[in-house]
Amino acid sequence: MPEEIDNGDNKKPQICAVAISAWKAADWVEECVRSVLAQEMPDGWVLDPRIGTDGCPESSRALERAGITHYVNKTNAGTYVMFNSLFALDDRWDLGTVFGADDVMLPGYLKALIEHSLSSSGLAMPWWRAYDGSKGPVRSRGIFMFRRDLYRSAGGFRPERVGMDSDFIDRLRKKHGLLKDWTNDAVFLRRIRDDSLTRGKKTGMGGAYRTGIMERADADIAAGKLVIKPETVRLVRKKGRYADLREELEKREAPGHMNIVQIGANDGRTADPVYGYIMAAKERTSVLLIEPQPEVFEELKKNYRDHPDARFVRCAVGRKEGVLTLYRLKKDRWKARKGLPAYRQATGAASADPETALKPDPSAGLDDLDVLTVPCRRLENIIAEHMPGEKIDLVITDTEGADAEIVEDLTRSGLRPGRILFEHCRTPAERMKAVRKELKKNGYVLIDYKEDTLAVRK
Repeated sequence: MPEEIDNGDNKKPQICAVAISAWKAADWVEECVRSVLAQEMPDGWVLDPRIGTDGCPESSRALERAGITHYVNKTNAGTYVMFNSLFALDDRWDLGTVFGADDVMLPGYLKALIEHSLSSSGLAMPWWRAYDGSKGPVRSRGIFMFRRDLYRSAGGFRPERVGMDSDFIDRLRKKHGLLKDWTNDAVFLRRIRDDSLTRGKKTGMGGAYRTGIMERADADIAAGKLVIKPETVRLVRKKGRYADLREELEKREAPGHMNIVQIGANDGRTADPVYGYIMAAKERTSVLLIEPQPEVFEELKKNYRDHPDARFVRCAVGRKEGVLTLYRLKKDRWKARKGLPAYRQATGAASADPETALKPDPSAGLDDLDVLTVPCRRLENIIAEHMPGEKIDLVITDTEGADAEIVEDLTRSGLRPGRILFEHCRTPAERMKAVRKELKKNGYVLIDYKEDTLAVRK
């Protein structure tokens, strides 16, 4: 008989491993992973997301841009080999599940599936509805939750391209008498893609490829060959952009609440280093978002509308109270880039320096710039008004050229946040050298990225 899983009553946390294989999913994988990271876990359980890209550099680049650490296999070994490889990375997990890189977990999904697994004698199965809401809910076929001992007793998944979830379930049913056990409380959104293997003529349901491998699998099951030798590949761990920052936040966040200040927040979400973390930990974070541009300020408020303690200030930050002149490209020069809204190119480079504002479009001239007059306030005054008396754990500043001044003010004031993430690429080298010296003098350790620096106070 399979071993009994601990129900979480002891002090050792139980681990739920979620394996995601991203192949041709660059447009959707970030949304998928964010939905996983935002899941509430039952008491005594921790989430262990394991994301892999299989011969798909586009998906890997999308994950890296989103700041998500993942694992890479340079050649396409197949989805089920990737799942085996992800589960083999660390054998210390109690419940495991697989998930599609283009799908989205609805709130409460994992908690419901875990709780159902603990009370069920079968394999916990969720329901799904189409991403556009046109169908469902419909019973899931390829997604389910299983105990580690069951996975090991079967030898994992067969190394085929499609259909091996059915084979896995059938082998466990034959060996242990386990049946599928649906729970109505666990529902996810499934994206129905035209290029999916389940829609292909050969690889789809009833197709020659799928039929052939399932016939062989059925023959093995009938012959009592219920355990396979698992096939895995060596995966290379690839840190996402700002992975060090996320690790620092997770270390600090564990003891309690975190206060975050973001200067030059833009829309708060696009190419943002902390949006995913903040929304995943929204019950344990307070965030003060400062952005001077009227249009993106409205987008900022929309993106944080579900955060229970997001505070907004529309102004620039400087050493004097008053107004500041900003420059940015005119709307007829805005160009959309893949994965970015059209406004992001121009508003993301809005600056008090017109030359900096021109950089997204080398063909543009000074006549192609809009001039904005915005309120300007001292940072310590903003914090005194909106986070009075609260310890600041993290300050992020991305102001297209004013970061050195802001960082100096932070180190010289009484604020001295635990972490500061600032853009160094817009500041002259000698000026930045002085800023770095000031930070080290005040007890900060520096971690450099391509365009930014993370300062951690020790």
